[in-house]
Amino acid sequence: MLQHRVWSTTDFKCAIQKAGILIETHFDPTKENVIIFLSDGECETPTSQLNAICKQNKERGSPLYLYTILFGHDWHSGSLEEMAKIAQSYHPQNSSSKALRCQFAITADAGKLVNHFNYVEESLRKHKPALLRKVQ
Repeated sequence: MLQHRVWSTTDFKCAIQKAGILIETHFDPTKENVIIFLSDGECETPTSQLNAICKQNKERGSPLYLYTILFGHDWHSGSLEEMAKIAQSYHPQNSSSKALRCQFAITADAGKLVNHFNYVEESLRKHKPALLRKVQ
């Protein structure tokens, strides 16, 4: 898990850049890259940084799976929703409906947040063979 200091404002650009560095440092072409991005605030969409990370991973044959989660109310969801759409655009359009997908979710309370993390965990567990070793 990426450690990040808490400031008074949300900086998606910095967080995505650090996630990209982490992926670069520990890149393994036989495994999938998954980022779970949780925020309680709105920030400008880090479009160029996210496109760079997604493009680099796609070129390496390992597209990025991005789950964005808003903890709070849905009026602050534009950037997080856009981030999931950007990352998904680097995946094949004809993927199976059962394939892992980049997603955006809103959770308004701690109980729903726990339920969403359980959903993500189940989704990853369901696709564990694909996460451990890519299917050719």
